Amino acid sequence: MSEAPLVYAIVTNWNGLEDTTECVESILASSYENLAVVIVDNGSTDGCAEILAERFPQVPQVRTGENAEVTAAYNSGLRHALSHDADYLLMLNNDTTLHPEMVSHLVDTAQQNRQIGVLTPKIYYYDRPDLIWFAGARCHAWDFGAYDRGEGEKDGPDNSMAKETEYAWACGMLFSRALLEKIGLFDTRFWLYYDDVDICLRARKAGYLIWYVPEAKMWHKVGESTGSDRFARTWGRSKMLLYRKHATGLHRAALVGYAFGHSLYRQILPSPFSQKINNHYGAYLSGLWEGLGWQEPRTSGTESPTERG
Repeated sequence: MSEAPLVYAIVTNWNGLEDTTECVESILASSYENLAVVIVDNGSTDGCAEILAERFPQVPQVRTGENAEVTAAYNSGLRHALSHDADYLLMLNNDTTLHPEMVSHLVDTAQQNRQIGVLTPKIYYYDRPDLIWFAGARCHAWDFGAYDRGEGEKDGPDNSMAKETEYAWACGMLFSRALLEKIGLFDTRFWLYYDDVDICLRARKAGYLIWYVPEAKMWHKVGESTGSDRFARTWGRSKMLLYRKHATGLHRAALVGYAFGHSLYRQILPSPFSQKINNHYGAYLSGLWEGLGWQEPRTSGTESPTERG
């Protein structure tokens, strides 16, 4: 048996045959010697789950049976990996590809400091492979917003130093088993958006570090959303959930007011991103109200590694 820690790569798929094929092929080409893969098929309807099973008979699938929310699909894969004794769990969007050495660099760094609970590679644009999409992110102290580092830059000294970062994105992040056993899995109340922000905030509150590893490299087919009612509603709901969950007292009250006030401000002075919201403003406000009505549960509202369903 290999002495290297067992890493499970978890790839979520929904009607994404070619993207998922390319992603899995890049994982299987990894130089890391103790790497397993699981595909979470999130209710695909185009037959791609069956085709992927034929293309990759060595790769098991977890099938949700229906198009579940993204965080629920993530957790299905995480539970599978944990039940198979994974030491580290690599979350991947299916529209990513990995450098063969990426996993090795991430695990080497994690093994050097067990206080690190989340690791992120340097992520490049797939269609502009020499330009960086993500090189770590800072958390805004007021509203938990993210300031991405390195976006649109080429490799240079400023983005090529390993360092602590405050956020990592779910399209490519490595968790330690110890972290997930302590804080639980993704909070499924975040159907989509802010789910990775939430889990990073929880990791830091639990005393773990989030680490940027620039030697580890991957590429992401970054999509450009044009906005929709579903996008705007989900974005607003998730933002309000984040504020309600991680702020308290006057800070929470101020952020609730800020969420509505800022949405009105952006109606008057729109930004490029806010146009995606402005064109579906009613849906966005509906999402904010839905998040505002969320009732705080007696527990953390976070699935533990052993919860099912």
